[in-house]
Amino acid sequence: MEYLYYTVSPEGDLILVDSNGGAHNADYSSFAHQQFVNTVGNNYSSSLNALGVSDYSNEIFLQYFVRQQEWNNVAKKHVKRQAAKGKSLNERLWNDLLVRSPRLNKPFSMGMFYTKLLVAALAIWLLVVARKLKCKSDVLAPNAKLCVVRSKASLSKLRAVKEELGLTIISEDIVYKTDLMPSMLSYLSYGAVLKALPILILATIKDGKAINRELGVLFGDDLRLAILNTYPARIVLKCWYQYALGGIVDKSNLGALYTGNKEDRFAMVEQKIANRQAIELVCVPHGLEYSFLFPGGVAGNKFYCTSLNALNKFSEIYPHVKSVFSNELQEKLYSLGGLVNLNEPKRIVFFTESRDVDVNRKIIEDLKNAGLSFSLKLHPKDDETNYACFPDIDIEEDYSRAITSVICIARKSTVLIEALFNQSLPIAYIRDSKDTYYVTSVFPSLNDASIVKCNNYFELLDFIKNNARK
Repeated sequence: MEYLYYTVSPEGDLILVDSNGGAHNADYSSFAHQQFVNTVGNNYSSSLNALGVSDYSNEIFLQYFVRQQEWNNVAKKHVKRQAAKGKSLNERLWNDLLVRSPRLNKPFSMGMFYTKLLVAALAIWLLVVARKLKCKSDVLAPNAKLCVVRSKASLSKLRAVKEELGLTIISEDIVYKTDLMPSMLSYLSYGAVLKALPILILATIKDGKAINRELGVLFGDDLRLAILNTYPARIVLKCWYQYALGGIVDKSNLGALYTGNKEDRFAMVEQKIANRQAIELVCVPHGLEYSFLFPGGVAGNKFYCTSLNALNKFSEIYPHVKSVFSNELQEKLYSLGGLVNLNEPKRIVFFTESRDVDVNRKIIEDLKNAGLSFSLKLHPKDDETNYACFPDIDIEEDYSRAITSVICIARKSTVLIEALFNQSLPIAYIRDSKDTYYVTSVFPSLNDASIVKCNNYFELLDFIKNNARK
């Protein structure tokens, strides 16, 4: 088959277009996975030169720089690269790789950006004031081990180890609000909230300038402005979090600070505050670790790794961080306590992904061709209509039932880790070269020996036949 050119989809998938106009997933086996993973972090830092990393560097690195450099390494030189026609951020990222637009003086665009920053700062401050009026004032106990949660996913994990670690858990209360715990605002005085506005405005303008400089070094002007315009509210939320958490920590006698954030801008804020107050920051991550060396590092003087393989990797790339692995802690984090019937053969459940849906369909075809009885558990961002071509397929609705005492098939997902702690057999079915890259090189916990890897239909079928009743 003759391939005419590479391009990317609006969703960010690198594709090869053939002479008949058909689109095919690019072959990710064509570049040196491990060499890329080992060097891309240093390449980012080197690109910044004397500018230095910011609280936002890890996010820009992971969301934009890594993806662009992956495409650059995967796209073979003898096949043409063609610009994408759309204006999605992914398509702009690809086009920037082909032709980097020059830096131009755009006062109107920058004026709009700073106007959005100021509006976002005022809006979030007003929201904070309104919510503070509904909060009862409170103080933290001496030597409290404080943890601020910003998402439901983080809460579910940290509540599971609350008693074991002795945590005092509070909600951030802007992005994530819940009645299950005290609000972060309960520990700030009315005066501190009222005087936050000018500090918030100055901090957001300072951060806006820093991000603008960093993006200008890394990318062309069109992409710089496109990314910049996604950041106003994100910058303000980070600056507010830094102000609020800093105020709480400064007036409290904390024993330690705990977080579920690994490497994002909030994690960098927590590390900065912990360093300033000389208190320990402990990371209990609610997502998979990456093998990339992040330019800003990861959060935590102590980091609870998800697997032994991740422990080995983190000890290598972050020698200054105390990386630990506790099987007992992982059991508490991931076990859902579902009912297990040891007398029944294990059901087969395939957990889909929201990206590269055609790969999901190919796996379903493999399972059907093998004559296996199985069901699907859809990714939260996946849609049942993507599988209308399989009219009789069974869809699992209950996550606990889907993950407990089953043969769990997934591509590159945290569910493979969760399966280990819910009496299930996890199989990473990596029949796609992009999935192979992520499982073997990007996510060290998925490359752990405890997770079975099947690279083709025959390996998958053989394992299922031999283990369905175990």
